[in-house]
Amino acid sequence: MRQGEIWERGDRPTLALVLSSDLYNEAGPGRVIVCPVIPGEPLPAEEFATDITIVNPLAGTVLPELIEWLPASGLTHPRGAVSRPDWQKVDQVVRAVLGHI
Repeated sequence: MRQGEIWERGDRPTLALVLSSDLYNEAGPGRVIVCPVIPGEPLPAEEFATDITIVNPLAGTVLPELIEWLPASGLTHPRGAVSRPDWQKVDQVVRAVLGHI
């Protein structure tokens, strides 16, 4: 799995966007850092402090404020990678949430 890819989760019917770097993921720690992706129409703006609407590889909303780590085995099927412009927005928001602008 690679940074910027969206994967199906095996533990619940949601999707996860891989945030952890390829260097980290390839080191084989057995876990991956992700945030949720809610497929479908964009969520109402007032529901979350930070959200990013995407259209590729699927229409949905990325929630970078809900960062978590999962066992890598918990991600079951790749759905594709977000576009470069969308990844740049996600990266910027994650850095802001963590205080690393």
